[in-house]
Amino acid sequence: MNHRQTPFEFSESLVKGKIVETVFFRMFSHSGNYVVLPFGYENVLPAIAGISSNGNDDDAVSAIKRAPDFVIIDKEEPHDVKLVEVKYMKHPSAEKVLEKATLILQSWRPAYLFLATPKGFYLEKVAEIVKNKGAMNLLGEEIISRDLQAEYANLVNKYIEPL
Repeated sequence: MNHRQTPFEFSESLVKGKIVETVFFRMFSHSGNYVVLPFGYENVLPAIAGISSNGNDDDAVSAIKRAPDFVIIDKEEPHDVKLVEVKYMKHPSAEKVLEKATLILQSWRPAYLFLATPKGFYLEKVAEIVKNKGAMNLLGEEIISRDLQAEYANLVNKYIEPL
């Protein structure tokens, strides 16, 4: 359902987004295997964040506003650098995931999408998500251990989707 968000709904979305970004940052940092750097436009170019949009941003401003949230660098493979957009979806459908991945792919072709859901975490290259029509793989145990994922999934469920 696409509807214009009320100011409260927008605020609620921002809070959920910050929680999930914090969970992503802490989980990948806690693993000890990655250097995690905030990257989104609000971190890299905060002046752009203050530009109000009337939907007519030029291509450069639009691309900057869609900058992925983080850069992660594998400590064992320092040339393995990933741009990662972090999102939360209570009910991830292939259609919604495909829509997000397609938007990211328009400006940030090598990017990844990290998706937090009440049932767990997903991570996939956006080009693969588009190719697979919105399908994503669960975050692999070789990236973040199952135990660590479970701890951080509990945080998501505690603060975003309390039982």
